[in-house]
Amino acid sequence: MDVTWKEASSPEEREAVFRFRYKEYFAAHPGLPGVDSSRRRVALPHDIRSRHIMALGPGGRLLAAGTITPASEPGITPEWKDIFHFARIAPLLAETIIISRVIVAAAARRSALFVQMSLHLAKAAMQSGFRCSAHYCAPRMISLYERMGYRCYGSGSEIGPSFRVPMLLSIDAADDLRRAGSPIAALLPEGGADGARLQRLFALCPELAETPLCLLDPLAFRRRITALCPALEGAAPSRLRPLRRAGVFRLPGGMALARPGQDEGGFALLSGALDAGGLKIAPGAFFRSGGGLITACENSILASIPSYETR
Repeated sequence: MDVTWKEASSPEEREAVFRFRYKEYFAAHPGLPGVDSSRRRVALPHDIRSRHIMALGPGGRLLAAGTITPASEPGITPEWKDIFHFARIAPLLAETIIISRVIVAAAARRSALFVQMSLHLAKAAMQSGFRCSAHYCAPRMISLYERMGYRCYGSGSEIGPSFRVPMLLSIDAADDLRRAGSPIAALLPEGGADGARLQRLFALCPELAETPLCLLDPLAFRRRITALCPALEGAAPSRLRPLRRAGVFRLPGGMALARPGQDEGGFALLSGALDAGGLKIAPGAFFRSGGGLITACENSILASIPSYETR
């Protein structure tokens, strides 16, 4: 696909990005922050000072867009500060950039544009001197971002009608990026990793040091998934294998799991306990989260595994 990369540099180009966001994704998710359905655009107050990268096809047609915003930007909304746990990562804010609204046109979603856009955004962040990149995503996308080098930190939270999980990537975790086969590893400068800085990051967010399920060898994977959810202890390895592509994330009441491609809002509880209107959800059970409500589902994680294998 013949693509030209460009940073939006005029009010007209920024407006084109805001309208592209709405058309290609947010029209179907009107409850998310910044969505203006009456004007068919999506923008937050800090967007006017953010950088917007565009992928243009033949005739200047917008095929993909993504945004980078310094975490120290004073216009960032209180909602974002909560989503990204700013109070927890306060010592990192000056060196952290937030990557958001990575949108690919429906007609180009089977291409490599999503990864290419992610690389362009990461490169722009590094060239500006940032060492950490924060992002939030739907739980079903966690394993995709983990293979790029992002790691979950803190608890996920509801944003409007949807559930999102914060993730962080550090260029000081160079060895981890290379081990994961992340395309971002090719952008790293030789000898640019700072081990002491990385250890300070792990001290703030110990979960960032954990290896995700998708990168564990089979034995380590089984140990991890059964430690997280003892209800899976007796399952045959062939039944657990599809869960390696699942994303694990934290909730205020425990740990949960979402498979790639799963509809937003349906998850499996791995550990802890959740209250669904007086009904206790136990580890191994599925539940939905949306609109401030937790709803129990009838099936269990083991009963659902056959559907994982078709994804």
